[in-house]
Amino acid sequence: MRIHNKKSYTLILIGLISFGGFAQDEPPTPTGPPPPFLPIDGPVLFVLCIALVYGVITILSLKKRYIS
Repeated sequence: MRIHNKKSYTLILIGLISFGGFAQDEPPTPTGPPPPFLPIDGPVLFVLCIALVYGVITILSLKKRYIS
């Protein structure tokens, strides 16, 4: 269980660092409407998919452990 917690914290940290890097790379738009709060680009979508898959696997493993 201890390794599982370290792994989830590591994935969260990697996601935050990569999201911060992608957010800084976008140029500011002085004209036009302001950009949405979370622009869903390729890299952001990739990180979200990884987090979603990891969350589903975690939920399924916890459900299997507590039901059986």
